[in-house]
Amino acid sequence: MGRSWAVPFGAMVLLVAGCSAPPEEASVRANIFCADPKLGGVVVGTAAKVNLVLITVSDTEVLKLGQELTVYRGSQFISKLAVNRVEDGWAACRELTEFRQEVIQEGDWTSSKATDQKGKLK
Repeated sequence: MGRSWAVPFGAMVLLVAGCSAPPEEASVRANIFCADPKLGGVVVGTAAKVNLVLITVSDTEVLKLGQELTVYRGSQFISKLAVNRVEDGWAACRELTEFRQEVIQEGDWTSSKATDQKGKLK
């Protein structure tokens, strides 16, 4: 089993586990952004008490304030988010709790594809 490494990622630091050597930021970006081209980002932090969810944003994805995103874990619908702030490489969102099926966790994926109230693609 590998060690855990703190890797700079834009304005954040990601904790990457299971590596025998510290990964380069570029390889972390590639693993996050290339895992599934249909999905736009990954949850890198949550603060439930203040309803805050931090996600990665790829260089090719354009998010707008107020835009809704869908959160998945694998193929399972988890919840929806609204974008509150967008910065280079990350965005701060709030959960739209009326859509919650499960608690959002680090590592969940986000998508900007339109979905219905049950998380099915329109």
